[in-house]
Amino acid sequence: MTLKSNRMASCHPNLKHYAHDLCHPCYLKTYFKIRKETGWKRNYKSEEGYELLKQRAAKWNKDNSERRYKQKCRMKWYKYGLTEEEYQKMYDAQRGLCALGCGKEVTCIDHCHASGKLRKLLCRNCNLALGFFMDDPELMRRAAIYIEFFSEENANVNTAS
Repeated sequence: MTLKSNRMASCHPNLKHYAHDLCHPCYLKTYFKIRKETGWKRNYKSEEGYELLKQRAAKWNKDNSERRYKQKCRMKWYKYGLTEEEYQKMYDAQRGLCALGCGKEVTCIDHCHASGKLRKLLCRNCNLALGFFMDDPELMRRAAIYIEFFSEENANVNTAS
């Protein structure tokens, strides 16, 4: 199923939007003009084509950093069925800090892999740690005991010498 857009082009308001807010003829003119100026070919498999593609993407991301950030946020919210307001409410409730109390800024939406239910907002490190422990509380407890054992052992060795 393809979604049809009702948006109109910014270049010709009487024509439908095709891509990048342009109608189809204007988009093609712009596309071919860029191809001619840069010598860019649609061969991404070649080393030159791939490098050029990376450079163009990096330039676009740099020039549109705020837009890219919002785009990434929207994709994340859509993935978990959140609205911007719901996310902001969660963010404000945690004051923008990781729910596990590490003190870092929130960057991830944590969810249960079995049920898909949202939990809280976490920093990247804590979210990865939970993922590596496969959301298994028993495995996390054993890891905590392991870390505590060796940190106590190291403390005893350091005080004995």
